[in-house]
Amino acid sequence: METNRATELSQFKEQINLSEYAASIGYCIDRTESSKNSIVMRKGDDKIIIALSAESQHYIYFSVRDDNDNGTIIDFIQNRTNESLGFVRKELRPWIGESAIQRPIIESYEKNIQPTQKDREHILREFSKLKVISDHPYLIERGISEVTQIHKRFLGKIYRDTKRNVAFPHYDEKGLVGFELKNKNFTGMPKGSSKTVWISNAFKTDKRLVITESGIEALSHFSLFKNLHDRYISMGGSWSPQAAKLVALMISKFKGSDLVLAFNNDNAGREMIAKLQAFLEKENLIETLKLIIEKPKQDNYDWNNVLKEKIEQKENLNKSRTPKQKTAISVD
Repeated sequence: METNRATELSQFKEQINLSEYAASIGYCIDRTESSKNSIVMRKGDDKIIIALSAESQHYIYFSVRDDNDNGTIIDFIQNRTNESLGFVRKELRPWIGESAIQRPIIESYEKNIQPTQKDREHILREFSKLKVISDHPYLIERGISEVTQIHKRFLGKIYRDTKRNVAFPHYDEKGLVGFELKNKNFTGMPKGSSKTVWISNAFKTDKRLVITESGIEALSHFSLFKNLHDRYISMGGSWSPQAAKLVALMISKFKGSDLVLAFNNDNAGREMIAKLQAFLEKENLIETLKLIIEKPKQDNYDWNNVLKEKIEQKENLNKSRTPKQKTAISVD
């Protein structure tokens, strides 16, 4: 009997797609934050990340709201109902064909979640602790307004960790691999993270794919030009074959017309442009796209330097105006 009970519990964990069950009780997929091996779902204030463990072959989840709310489908149900294991068994038997009751037919769920390795499970667990930012002091200090931080282009792509660092998630072709942390006089990555690329949200109307050196430069470029049809990729601050490979993959799928290399106007930026351009030409990836190189006009400047200088000029101009001129401007 005990063996049968243990086998049944194992079947629940392995055979029932947790994203399908969650959808059956009202959770909806957030596709802007999901990837091949991590599915983000929401119901009201509850937000969860679902994965398939490559090691155990169990569907697992992590709650974004509560560090103690995680585990398998059994934990998921018990943490939301406070019911017994007997209740869970009755609830899930229809899902493995062990009950006359028909399981609900659900359409809106992720059918093919790719297994995630143990190191990625650790990253997903750490990622579940991050909070979406809105008015982070470090970004404000860098001239990146709250309006830009919560713009639909970047919403759900910039976070803060428990130490209030800004976090830029990095991805590969399978999904989340880590996140780059930024703060005043600090740049780092959590243990186990890999540096690849950070990407903004994508929309069907995007016309330009803009590649920058870092996430800060992408936000600064957008703040300066406010081109609503620009999609951004950051190479994480340095050239790497893995990042180049991922950039190539995204270019091959891009439906817009322009490819923009928007790196810093310094030796490192020029070197990255040369390397990336040579790589893309070798891979025959710029035949159908118009290649554009954009860089700050002043030597040794990056886009954030340009943004902060523009803000300073605007503030100085405003200070020089008379009270009457300021009133006229405010009325407009």
